[in-house]
Amino acid sequence: MLRVVLSWNEASNGASAGTQLRNDLDIHLKSPTGVLQTYTNDDVNNLIGISVDSPDAGDWEVIVTGVNVIDGSQKYYLAASDGAISDMRHPISEVLISLVPVWINLH
Repeated sequence: MLRVVLSWNEASNGASAGTQLRNDLDIHLKSPTGVLQTYTNDDVNNLIGISVDSPDAGDWEVIVTGVNVIDGSQKYYLAASDGAISDMRHPISEVLISLVPVWINLH
């Protein structure tokens, strides 16, 4: 099983806000064959993830998108788990501007 988790620090949005998140990020996982899995529509949690039961061998691309980034940029953290992960080129992002791909190689 491949699990990829996205997390980021979130400033308080105030008790009267319509949504809980100031900066809303989504995570997408692209298989070596091009199949895209997406975890979206969560405007409450700043810890989200995707699981793949039987991941194909090869390079998986993790794409983080900023759906709504009020503060102009948002640093985030990625964690991946699978016994066969051999390469994670960018485990922690720089500043999020739009799409920041990360590749995970499974053997």
